[in-house]
Amino acid sequence: MRILSICICCMVSLGFPNAATALSNLECQKIQSEYGFVPQICNAVQAGQVTAPFGILTDEQKESNIFFLTGSKRIDATSGQQLEALAGVLQTAALAHTCVQLIGHSSASGDPRSNKKIGLERARSVSVFLGFLLDSPERIDSVISHGEEDLLTNFSPNNDVQKRVSILLKSCL
Repeated sequence: MRILSICICCMVSLGFPNAATALSNLECQKIQSEYGFVPQICNAVQAGQVTAPFGILTDEQKESNIFFLTGSKRIDATSGQQLEALAGVLQTAALAHTCVQLIGHSSASGDPRSNKKIGLERARSVSVFLGFLLDSPERIDSVISHGEEDLLTNFSPNNDVQKRVSILLKSCL
């Protein structure tokens, strides 16, 4: 992280302003505290004037999706850790009345019916894994697939990041 931040700071100071568009607010704060320097792009990021450029996942996209390999419905170690963290948060008093909706997705490559099917299989895999971790698995109240519809707009339709399950939280009441 430290080397990446230094490289990005150097690139920004050398006239490559788009190099910092991948920085999060936290990274901007770390750069300021460690180096006493705030890249100009960080001011725009903190003001909400910069959106994720094409091909870079936002923090929200990373946090609210479980990503899969091509043709896979298997939960990998990273996704497992993400779901364990989610289960822990869902079991706090503040989120005691929160339910989960899981929406499977695929890229636009392949047959639309097959894409809808793999999206649903992915959502079911996440449902089983998360349900096992929750004290009340019935809080998972919806498991559906959008297939190749509802794609992430900052990526091409065939990009691997389209192969995901979106996690939406809503009140159970």
